[in-house]
Amino acid sequence: MKKGITLFITVLFLAFGLNSINAQPNQITNIQNTLKNGKDNMKIDEIFALMNIDRDKFFNEKKINRGQVYYIRDYEYFKKLSFSTMWFDFLLLVDNDDNLLYSTVQISGIKSPEFSNNFQQYHTSFANYQQLHEEFYGISIDLSDENMSPLNDYAFGTGCGWGESVPTKGREMFEMVKNEDVEGLVRWTRSMNPSIQAYGVMGLYFIEKNGGRVKLTRKDKKIIEYIKSKPTVIDYCSNIELNSTTPMNRVLSDFYLDNIWKLYKDSKYLR
Repeated sequence: MKKGITLFITVLFLAFGLNSINAQPNQITNIQNTLKNGKDNMKIDEIFALMNIDRDKFFNEKKINRGQVYYIRDYEYFKKLSFSTMWFDFLLLVDNDDNLLYSTVQISGIKSPEFSNNFQQYHTSFANYQQLHEEFYGISIDLSDENMSPLNDYAFGTGCGWGESVPTKGREMFEMVKNEDVEGLVRWTRSMNPSIQAYGVMGLYFIEKNGGRVKLTRKDKKIIEYIKSKPTVIDYCSNIELNSTTPMNRVLSDFYLDNIWKLYKDSKYLR
């Protein structure tokens, strides 16, 4: 109880000093320390209080003062939030009870694929979510594997704009299809990243349509059917749609998969 009160007072103190303009860049250390102190029991509202963000406006209108909400994604057991204030960029994972699962913050405009220029951490509650995922899918998740982590943003699709190439993970999927890498694609269906899961299902479908042997366990089949039914929204692009979104159950329907197969079966990606 004492720890919770101390954290709450800390948040109020920092919020009072910072939120008039969503915090100055030199306050990055204070923000990081607040996240560290709240690793065990931090709620999304504490971040919002710290940065003077109106919760209702954020979720209902997807807007914040002096900043931008890039997206709010509902990924089955958690939400993925990407937004920026005047000075900072945030990426958060939040469970259905508003507990922080993961947080990263960096000064706006400083980008690093190695995350060397920003603060990031998994909160204690993330371990519970990861365990639930591992138990449900029957897999051990290595978060350092980019294909298994929920943090990466991958567009799902087979082409982005007229004459444009297939997205990176789509090309990897086609290579796995050509190599009949059933084991690798089955592993993708168990990823914590929904776009990777979708590519895994599509790849297995293509191997079978291409005359390859797809030997699946009963659990594999149940997982595939489950993924195909998920309404989870993922980033999506096609020959006519750029930077769009789509529910997984739409692009993983047999009708959609069969039409994409017919379009690409004689293409350079599969020959």
